Amino acid sequence: MLTFQLTQTQYDALAAKGHAAGVPISGDSGEASRMGNTVRWAYAAPVLNVTIVKTHWPENEQDITDKVTALVNSVKS
Repeated sequence: MLTFQLTQTQYDALAAKGHAAGVPISGDSGEASRMGNTVRWAYAAPVLNVTIVKTHWPENEQDITDKVTALVNSVKS
């Protein structure tokens, strides 16, 4: 499980970026899939937990971890 510290404003920005990238993030918790990869999230300010549920070849769990981390970091700057 990945854990991040985000303000509500940062979480809202993350949800908007995820949605724009084709990952339907809505609400404070849920599960979404894109291109065979599935993640589950739960946000309770200021903690966001993300679990990688499923990966699809050629991507592996580390690839998805890197993408999620980069996306989260992009709203923290």
